[in-house]
Amino acid sequence: AIPSVAVVIPAYNEERFIANCLESCLRQTSLPDEIVVVNNRSTDDTENIVRRFQVANPHITIRLIAQDDHQGIIPTRNHGFDNVRST
Repeated sequence: AIPSVAVVIPAYNEERFIANCLESCLRQTSLPDEIVVVNNRSTDDTENIVRRFQVANPHITIRLIAQDDHQGIIPTRNHGFDNVRST
């Protein structure tokens, strides 16, 4: 079986950077099987920007999930890893 690739992006108030991050993922020679953005209590426009990318890029799975239990990159990253659908 061919291994699949998932990109997990922990995000907290990343409205200035999330579009560039997602664009970089989409410009890869080999697209990932899924991109999982894990929103960790953002209070800015991060979520809306990700939603626009979802609509504009139906050819790739871009998932937006929330991790509100704990603040911080490690629990947010781990929540993303726990929710990857790729094998």
